[in-house]
Amino acid sequence: MLIKLGQIRTVIQRSHYLPNEAPRKIFILTAANMMKEAANSLLKVLEEPPETVHIIILAENPGELLPTIRSRCATVRLGALPVEQIEMLLTDRRPDVPSKQRTLIARLAQGAAGKALGFDIEAYTASRADALLFLRNAAAASSGSAEPDHTALFKMTETYRAGAEGQQKPQPSSAASPSSSKTFCSSAQARRNCSATPISVPSSTA
Repeated sequence: MLIKLGQIRTVIQRSHYLPNEAPRKIFILTAANMMKEAANSLLKVLEEPPETVHIIILAENPGELLPTIRSRCATVRLGALPVEQIEMLLTDRRPDVPSKQRTLIARLAQGAAGKALGFDIEAYTASRADALLFLRNAAAASSGSAEPDHTALFKMTETYRAGAEGQQKPQPSSAASPSSSKTFCSSAQARRNCSATPISVPSSTA
C-alpha cells in the first residue's frame, strides 16, 4: 500500500490537536511505502513532534524509508515469537480451536501472532488437499502409471473459478508466504513510556 500525501497531511493536522481520551496520541503508519511528497511532508513532524504525539512506522524493510526519515527515528526490531508462546496466545484468544490444530497453526504462523489469530485452518486444509491432488495427477500423467483423476481436477478448478467470479472459494494459506521481522520506526518522542490508545492512519486519502 502506497501512503499518499493526503493521508500524511491528515496525520499532521490531527497531531496538533490535544488528546481528549488518553494522555498521549499515537499514529501508526502500517506501511513504509510513501509518495515522495508524503515522505517529505512527514519529516517536519518527525523532527519536532508535539509532546503528546508518538508516530510509529511499520516497515518490513527499513531501506524503503528515506534516510532522512530513518535518521529521525528510533528503530526497534521484532523477531518471530516462539511456537510455545503462540500456542499459549491461541489457547487464551481462540479456545474454540482444538489442541492439535492450535499446535499446527502455531507452527504455520511462523512466529507471527496476528497471522496465528486470523489463521483459517479449514481453508489451509482445503488448499493443501487441492495441491496434493494436482501433484498426484501430474505425477501419474508424467509416469504413465495411471490415468489422471479428471473428475477431481474438474471439481477443483470449478471451485477456484467460482472464487474468481466473486463466489466463495478456499483461500490460499497465509503460511505460504515467508515470515519476516518487522521494524518499528518511531519518532524520538516515542522513546518515552506511553499508555495511550493507538490511532491508526486512515487507509484512504482524507
